[in-house]
Amino acid sequence: MLLPTSPSITLGLALLAAVCFACWAITLKSIKKWRFELYFYDYAFGFVIMGVAAGLLLGSVNSQELSMQDNLFLTGYRKIAYCVAAGFIFGAGNLLLAGAVSLSGMSVGFTISMGVALLIGAIRTAVASPGNVMLDATGAGLVLLAIVVAAVSNRARHQDIRDSETNVALQPDPRWKQGERLPPPAGSLRGTLVAIASGLLLGASQPVLDASRLGEDGIAPYGLGLFLAVGLLISAFLFSPFLCVFPLRGRTLRIRDYFKGGVSNHMLGLVGGMISAVGILAGLLVWGAPATAKATASTIFGAQNATAVLAGAMGLLLWKEFEPATSRTRLLFLAALALFAAGVAVTAFGQA
Repeated sequence: MLLPTSPSITLGLALLAAVCFACWAITLKSIKKWRFELYFYDYAFGFVIMGVAAGLLLGSVNSQELSMQDNLFLTGYRKIAYCVAAGFIFGAGNLLLAGAVSLSGMSVGFTISMGVALLIGAIRTAVASPGNVMLDATGAGLVLLAIVVAAVSNRARHQDIRDSETNVALQPDPRWKQGERLPPPAGSLRGTLVAIASGLLLGASQPVLDASRLGEDGIAPYGLGLFLAVGLLISAFLFSPFLCVFPLRGRTLRIRDYFKGGVSNHMLGLVGGMISAVGILAGLLVWGAPATAKATASTIFGAQNATAVLAGAMGLLLWKEFEPATSRTRLLFLAALALFAAGVAVTAFGQA
């Protein structure tokens, strides 16, 4: 199987993982009149397609190493079950992350979700192998403060939007049709809570994934990607219908609504899943790199945890998510991004 051969390649893969896991949400934001509950079906299909293709192609090259198939013959069924379970939990967390993006945008959704997942990982690391307690505590405190400031800025943005709407003369909404009610605007608290739940699930998937990849009979990166995709697909077909019946916002959806999406919407969902799968596989290759090809732990940690900052910047600059808000509210969210970046930098320095 194809594995990293130098620290520079490993670092590049860590950066690729961060970029891909931030950029898949661009496809969700690009879709118009298409709910995230339906989008996630195509996302799951795209994730599976990329996981299978990478496993069969990249996992079988380089005859000097074991292939993915050879590795799966050597591993145990319990390891495979752990990996599928990790994909199931990860899929549920990613579905809620898509919901948080729909409710509060990429900027707030990713900052809060990734921050909570980072805190869970930091606590696990501190318990398993205590390092520099002062730096670890400072980094975790900065990330926690970033989550709080992001939630406050999200609430302030909603309040700014409501205040601006009261200053505009009432006019008939062109989207309104007789006999049909428009969905109420999403509250800031709901978006924040969904993002927190997403982060808890994403953070909880990590120890389950570790149980499947560590040890002499652990699954190699390409096998991990394959079985993660299987678990994610199961998760999508279990939780997406639930959210269609009990939506976070808007009307109840039915199965036939999925087939009304149009080719472009379905393709964007597939591409989003493929981008996310590439990012996850890149991260798995970083963990599975040979000892001689590993970059420093602090460098990899900083590169992989740049996702929230990148997604927040895209939400601000590309999608103008804080455009309706006041300059004070925008500065408040910029402070949240700065605190998050500082927290990641301090924690990474503590691992040096």
